Amino acid sequence: MQHQGSARIVGCAALTGAGRGAAAFWQALSAATPLQARHDLGDPRLNDAKYVRIESPRDPAPELAAAWLQDVCDEALRAAAPTLRTMRAPRLALLCGTSLGGMSAFEAAHRTRWGEPSAGPGLAVNRPPPSAATYDGPATAVGARLPLTTGAWTLNTACSSAANALGLSRLWLAKGRIDAAVVAGVDVISPFVYAGFSCINAVDPEPTAPFGRDRRGLNLGEAAVAFVLTRSADAVHVPQPVDLVGFGCACDAHHLTRPDPTGLGLGRAIAAALTDAGLGPGAIGLLSAHATGTPHNDRMEAAAFAHVFGAALPPLHAAKPVAGHTLGASGAVDALAVMLMLQHEEVPPTFARGAPDPTLACQPTRERRRLSPTTIALSTSSGFGGSNTALVFKRGDA
Repeated sequence: MQHQGSARIVGCAALTGAGRGAAAFWQALSAATPLQARHDLGDPRLNDAKYVRIESPRDPAPELAAAWLQDVCDEALRAAAPTLRTMRAPRLALLCGTSLGGMSAFEAAHRTRWGEPSAGPGLAVNRPPPSAATYDGPATAVGARLPLTTGAWTLNTACSSAANALGLSRLWLAKGRIDAAVVAGVDVISPFVYAGFSCINAVDPEPTAPFGRDRRGLNLGEAAVAFVLTRSADAVHVPQPVDLVGFGCACDAHHLTRPDPTGLGLGRAIAAALTDAGLGPGAIGLLSAHATGTPHNDRMEAAAFAHVFGAALPPLHAAKPVAGHTLGASGAVDALAVMLMLQHEEVPPTFARGAPDPTLACQPTRERRRLSPTTIALSTSSGFGGSNTALVFKRGDA
């Protein structure tokens, strides 16, 4: 199905392991240095935990996802104010992509209930956890404080959540359902989440090595990133604008935690995004890969890229060695990386540890490369359960 028009980013804000703002994230990407540190997750069994942590006040910790989401949404709306002021009573929605939602609040409530002497064994305390502890808790809490007219929506499709939130906002704008959207991705690492990935041997204790011969897994990370999008025709006073022009998603339903090794699910998502944008594979000049550094995901992505692009693979970048795998927020983090690369007309080198995997048909570029102002970029995301998403971006002034 072809969707007319495009969605323009008119404001953005970010909290990442690199610090506050897009400029700090670009500096980290340009340096191609892994942002990884050892942290205390409050559980002695996880004393060796390493992940990319946002260095900001973590109090009150149980409400952290909502606090970070509120922070970036407010800042993105301030940046978008010149455009929004020209729109008469715009219909505004919040779309939040998250894999964990209010997990940190749930864990805090669980610990309190379990350890309360009057509760007896198990979870016998007759007191529900706070509303922030649900998957939609952060978006619901933040949405109540924003000038929304069409509600707060939470998308949870594992690690493709924020990418699907961006894509859905494009569809709603194109169909005239809304006039503007605040689209965000947020996830906060907690002991339960770190332990879960450790149990399936998916965490690499060293800096992650996407598409590398010695890759062993991912580095977990946390982030909050927000964009404000409007129809491109409605945007004003946006320097170096970047438009979202294509969206596609597909589910391979191969396995709960392992992707389809053929890459056909992701290939279908890419094909749908290209069709939505009215483009062929040859139009893509930059590829931002999901690139988790896990053996299964990288093999799947390489197969999908070979299926779509053949031998004519565009320059490939992977942001996760710097940002960490920010789970449901990763689609927004990768979209921010793509926006910055298009604006700076440059692909930073991807951090690479060790030799490339000779069995894979693609590798991230290890050298800085220039981009044309007319470069069109493709960003991919995949998640547990077989969810695959592709987004197409281009400069709106080219």
